[in-house]
Amino acid sequence: MGKLFAGPWSDFQGKVGNNVGRYVKGVNVLAVKPHKSNKPATAHQLNQQDVFGRINSIVTHFDEPIEAGFRKRSFRKTARIAAVEYNLEKAVTGISPNREINYPMLTFSLGKLPGAQLLKVINSLDDPDYLSFTWKKDINDSLAKDTDVISFMIHCPVLNRNTGLLKAFKRSELKCDFPIPFIFSGQQIECYAFFTAADGNQVSDSQYVGTLLKA
Repeated sequence: MGKLFAGPWSDFQGKVGNNVGRYVKGVNVLAVKPHKSNKPATAHQLNQQDVFGRINSIVTHFDEPIEAGFRKRSFRKTARIAAVEYNLEKAVTGISPNREINYPMLTFSLGKLPGAQLLKVINSLDDPDYLSFTWKKDINDSLAKDTDVISFMIHCPVLNRNTGLLKAFKRSELKCDFPIPFIFSGQQIECYAFFTAADGNQVSDSQYVGTLLKA
């Protein structure tokens, strides 16, 4: 169902019949609904589809930080779409059909909470099925509360699979050990983290912790 915002000549979003309305770069666009082509996809199209699909899968693994971090950027679109568009612009390199994801630039949340200092990840020394994260607290930043909770996002490019841990440890604990699925064993993984305030209303920018060969 389409939505008409203010009279017959105003902005229009959604689908009515054979017409689709959407908001693109500040301009309201009304177009004929696209039809599936019978032509084989080109290398450029396949590359575009692959990059878009991976970005969409990765950045929306956790809906909560996406909503908190991107809702202010989501004028007339969802926070999820805003996050995908942001990462397609900031975290993709190369020229099609050779565009690739720049994993250190991926962003899952944007916010005013302080991040973690000296955030690191290693394979746990106690159990190879676990990852071990450590960090330091910025004692000079009054916005860094002991009650803030940390979340982790793990992505495996080869498997195109995600896992993670949402809001399980407090900032004050300075360490977190948690297991990840056996399927990630022997694979290169990309690791990220971000903080959420205890009331859930604020998040930090997500931080790239690094790449790691999972034991």
